[in-house]
Formats: sequence, structure tokens, C-alpha cells
Amino acid sequence: MYVSFPIRTNLFLIYHVALQNIPMVVSLPLESKCGIVCIEIEFVRVTYRFEDFVHQSLEARCETELLGHLTKALEQQGYEQIVFAIFNEPDISAASHSFGYYEHAVEEWNRLYTESDYVRIDPVVRAVKAGAKAFTWDDLPKFFSMTRPQQQYMSLVGELGMHQGMAVTLAGGRAGVGLSTADKSDRRPGDVAMASAICTHFYQAFRDLKSCTTSPAVGPESLSIKEREVLIWVAAGKTDFEIAQILDISQSTVDAHLRSVFRKLGHLIAWEP
Repeated sequence: MYVSFPIRTNLFLIYHVALQNIPMVVSLPLESKCGIVCIEIEFVRVTYRFEDFVHQSLEARCETELLGHLTKALEQQGYEQIVFAIFNEPDISAASHSFGYYEHAVEEWNRLYTESDYVRIDPVVRAVKAGAKAFTWDDLPKFFSMTRPQQQYMSLVGELGMHQGMAVTLAGGRAGVGLSTADKSDRRPGDVAMASAICTHFYQAFRDLKSCTTSPAVGPESLSIKEREVLIWVAAGKTDFEIAQILDISQSTVDAHLRSVFRKLGHLIAWEP
């Protein structure tokens, strides 16, 4: 639900609505050569920043705590339905490999998915395992032609109240996070790149907790918080300039962080110019 205000509305009222965590749209009239035009500016109160998630996930002492931080960060992006799956991750014990390793989703979907073994035909799982980068469910036809059972399954998902879905592929398809919302509107819940960055950082922190092998002397845990943030946005496909804007630092500082990352992790990174 969005609350709209004309620009003349008392600012105290707007501030009060913001405190209730209700998104709002303020109408702003502007003069142009064609006369008076009106644009709408959307204000959404953000109470949980990406930086908060990075700090808290690095300090998580157990996976339950870490998964709680993941849920909170993704709910802030508008995705309250979350499924985390591990398919084939050599750095994590095989005992932890599971489609529904963590589920915060519709109970009826969970029951039917298990009973009907939908993982066999799920087109989202197929796309993740194939290594597709972060994508929305609407992107699936671009990857392959869906069979009739796959189309029926996706229709069932919508009927069960799961909409605006997307997925984030992790570790080249060895794991993934599926996201959706009960909101049926056409408004995309959150930024795909931001959701991807959150899931990517979560998975690195998760692997640090669950790793079944001895960590190398110099590994991802040796990176500073800022270096991790920069690396996460690089993984999300952002340019140096865009990362500088997002983190509110200079482009030269971004470059310095990246040089430090490659100095620390050069032996672990396959670099392609």
C-alpha cells in the first residue's frame, strides 16, 4: 500500500507517516516548456542497510543467526519468501546438501514440492544449476523452452501465493537462493542487483561457518569489511564508478580496495581481463 501526498502537504504529516514505515509518494509540480507537469517522487523508509547486513553476518556465531540476518535483509528488499538450496558444494559437508536447506516460504508449496518431487522439473532449479546469474522468473523462457509440466508447475506456484520471483545463483550453480513475495502487483519488490549482493555475501559467510576443510592462511576471512563490500558489488556486475556511488567513496578508493583484494586473494581468483 502506498500513501500519496501533494507537495503542499504538511511536512510534519509526511514525517509521521514515514515513522510508521509506510511507503509514500509525493507529487511535485514542475514548470516546463509544455506547461506544468507533475512528477512523483517515491519515499521508502530504509531501516536496515546493506552495510548493517555485512557487519552482522560477519559477526554471526552460528548458521541460525546468519540465516536470521539473511531473512531480515531480504524482507527489507520486499522478498519475504526465501528458499536456500545447496546442490553440490565441495567446501561444505555432503550431509548439508539439500534443496530446502532453509525455507521461509508458503507451507502448502513446501508440502506439495516435497510430495510431488518437483525438484525434478523445477525450471528455476535448472537455470540455477546451469549457472545463470541472478534472474527473475520472467527470464526463464530466455534460457530454454519450458515443458508443459514446467509451465504447469510455475502456474501452481502463482496460485499458491508466490509472485514476483527471482533466483540468485551461487558458486557457479552449486547453490542458490530463490525469492518471491505474496504481493501480486506489477511493482518489482526490490533491486535484483541488491538481492544478489545480499545472497552472495551471505553464502560466503555461510561457507566460512560450514567449511569442512581447513582454511588457507590467507582467505576471504582476511578481507576488511569495505573490501568485502566492494568485491560483492563487483560480483553483482557493478562498475568501479557505480560501486563508488553506492558506497559513497571515490573511484580511486574502489580501485585501491580491489588491488588489496587481489593482493590477498590472487592465488584463489581466476582473473579474466
